[in-house]
Amino acid sequence: MFLPLAITPLGSQSGPGAFEGSVTGRGLGGLRVWLVKASPMSAVRAPRHIRTSGAGDYLLALHVAGTAHAAQDGREVTWLGHLTIAEIATRWGFRSAAHFTRAFHARYGTTPTSRRAVPDC
Repeated sequence: MFLPLAITPLGSQSGPGAFEGSVTGRGLGGLRVWLVKASPMSAVRAPRHIRTSGAGDYLLALHVAGTAHAAQDGREVTWLGHLTIAEIATRWGFRSAAHFTRAFHARYGTTPTSRRAVPDC
């Protein structure tokens, strides 16, 4: 199941039928990984959505194209559209892009660059 949330189309073409999107999921070890492709949108998890979710669920979002803005508990961030592998490695606390690439390959059997090139999960 994908997370309960409210989606609102954004932009000048936010009329009926203007929104396009797709969600595909795949198991990856003990994780469920989702690929979301969509027109500009606002995705909001209100308290009512959180109450109906399973306890202990976590969401890790890796944004790979365009611009995203997130807000939670008064904290806000705008970003992960065209980051280099080195920038991703630094953000996740790796000493170097090479170290990140080795760890990624050991865990997932492919390089970050190769995985980024795959169009869907």
